[in-house]
Amino acid sequence: MQANILDFNAELPEVIYWDTSFVLNFSIEGARYSEKCANFSRRLQKENIPSIISNLALDEIWYGLLRANLINDFSDKWLDKLRGDSTIINKYAPLLKNATRDLVLLPNVVFVEVRTEMTFKALDFIEKYSLLPRDAIHLATMLSLGIKNIVTTDVDFTKVDGINVYTCNPTAFIKTRKE
Repeated sequence: MQANILDFNAELPEVIYWDTSFVLNFSIEGARYSEKCANFSRRLQKENIPSIISNLALDEIWYGLLRANLINDFSDKWLDKLRGDSTIINKYAPLLKNATRDLVLLPNVVFVEVRTEMTFKALDFIEKYSLLPRDAIHLATMLSLGIKNIVTTDVDFTKVDGINVYTCNPTAFIKTRKE
C-alpha cells in the first residue's frame, strides 16, 4: 500500500500540512521546484485552505535557508567558515526573521507545536515506513491533528498508506507507476 499521490492541479483538501521541503522550495529563489511550490502556495491562500506548519518545520526552514545562503556566500567551505567565526550567523538572522514573518502573515497558515507524544509516536513510523526521524515526526504530528493531507517535494512520504501527498516532484509519480 502507498499514499494517494496528487499533483498541484488536483482538487484541494479541506486542510493541509506543509512539509519543510515545500516551504523551502518557494522560499529559496532558484530552488528546483520554486515556481511550482510558490504557485501552489498562492492557490492554497486564494482558496483559504487552512495550512498547518509545525515548530519542527520552522527549525528545518531556518537551517535550510541559513545553509543555502552560507553555501552561496562561502561555497563548500561554509561549515568551516561558520565554525571558525560563529558571528557570521548574525548576518543571516534578519533573513530568518523575515522568512518567519512572511509565513506568520499568511492568512491561512496555522502554527502548531510538536508535542512529546507525537515525537514518541514517530518511532513507530520510522520502523513501519522506513522514514527518516524528522519526516516521521512530521507524519506523527499531522496524523495526531487528524490531518491526512501533506504538501511536500519529498518522495519518502509516498510510502505512507492512508494519506494524500500533494507534490510537484515528478519522481513521486514515476515511483508510483513502478510499484
